[in-house]
Amino acid sequence: MRRPALAPQLKRDPLGGGNVRAPVTIARRVAILGPAILWLLVLALMIQDWLADPYNPGLRSTAAYGHNQEGALFQGVLWSTMELAVLYVILRPWSFRASWGRALLASLLFLPWTGVCGMAVMHSGGVFVLHVFWLLVVSFSLIAVALASGLQALLRRKDAAA
Repeated sequence: MRRPALAPQLKRDPLGGGNVRAPVTIARRVAILGPAILWLLVLALMIQDWLADPYNPGLRSTAAYGHNQEGALFQGVLWSTMELAVLYVILRPWSFRASWGRALLASLLFLPWTGVCGMAVMHSGGVFVLHVFWLLVVSFSLIAVALASGLQALLRRKDAAA
């Protein structure tokens, strides 16, 4: 039995992605689950740091520098969960195929946010320091993905033209 021919694509994805479903390989599973696994690792480290250095209301002024503040664990988990959701909404890794535009958009969003959080972490405790490390890893990964997928798209275009 013959499969019906696919209609030509009339509209292009403005962020550089395609509607082609990629086969589910081990590398694809890692790409899809990688940010969530990294987030779980950071979450475990945040909990460990909170248990080792909980909020101490007796610390005042400069004695509180470097210690977790009240509600730091809740804030760290909340912020990182929202960032993970935004990351998945923008990247859509289950349909990611040389979508350099998505990775570039996400990095343009995450880089300034990383800078703001990096400046705010000056006298914070370990939970917020771990949150900034999470953002740094995400930001540098997004830059690497944008460069790699952009190069891949450029090479595909060059091969198609030849």
